[in-house]
Amino acid sequence: MSGEDSKLPVVLLEKCAGTTSVKCNDVLFTGSPEEPSANIVYFGGDLQDFKTEMTKYSEGCEYVQWNLKSTARLLHDRFSSLSRWPNPHIWVIRPSHWVRQSFAAYTNFLPFDERTVPRIGHDLTRFSALEQLNRVLHSAVAQMHNNHIDYRTHLRAPLCLIGFSKGCCVLIQMLYELAYCAYFARELDTSTGPSRSTQELLSRLDSIYWLDGGHAGLDNQWPTASNILSRLNPTRMPKMYIYGTSYQLMNPHKPWKSRDYHRFLEILRHHNFPHKHGILSTASDDSRYTEPSLHSHFELLRQFPIEDSI
Repeated sequence: MSGEDSKLPVVLLEKCAGTTSVKCNDVLFTGSPEEPSANIVYFGGDLQDFKTEMTKYSEGCEYVQWNLKSTARLLHDRFSSLSRWPNPHIWVIRPSHWVRQSFAAYTNFLPFDERTVPRIGHDLTRFSALEQLNRVLHSAVAQMHNNHIDYRTHLRAPLCLIGFSKGCCVLIQMLYELAYCAYFARELDTSTGPSRSTQELLSRLDSIYWLDGGHAGLDNQWPTASNILSRLNPTRMPKMYIYGTSYQLMNPHKPWKSRDYHRFLEILRHHNFPHKHGILSTASDDSRYTEPSLHSHFELLRQFPIEDSI
């Protein structure tokens, strides 16, 4: 992957503090020392971890090229090609909990069960996922200022969120919470909302990328709660880019994944929310893999369309 060949340093920022003292996330940063033209925040999927962790078991070894550091570099290489975002700063949020080494759980952002199935829609008016995002990013920036003073990191640039596979469940929780934020809601309600600092961060939210979302549960594979999404104001919504592969969306043994995907698109169209979507054939869909595979699933990270605007 091109990110593997990049010489751009990747900085590990350990135990970035969240909303409580026990809600800490490791964050990987990469980007040039100049001020960011955008902040790109990435939530990865199962298997994706530090290279040292992935090489401890056989399946991790098979997909080790998609480790978090290489993925950070790949995202930088891809987003830096945009004319409007020539200097992106990439922030990769590492899951705080792992089951059997390979199954990720973002337990600091939303609850998960013992099988790492997310419980999406939990306490939306507490804005727990959005507050955690804000605190972790501010903590990460503070670490950069303290330990890497040559870097002009800040959170005043446009914000882009990316979820891949299991990481999309964090985006679903955040999108549902956005529906209860006054700035994004159809009807102004100042009685509820996240902290002022979190609102300031969210005011810069430009776009959200959903990449082949999925988890081990039977529902909430994609955002399908129309009663919640209907609260959102289409004129203030972030741009939505939704891309999948046959691995998740054409699996006859798991039809609920395709069901939720198409239901999500129906809701977006019904409410005129700005979006683009597609089911992509990746380069790994060739004679080596007669069935949709994890290889084609991960290959989406290298091939999903990145556009300057909808």
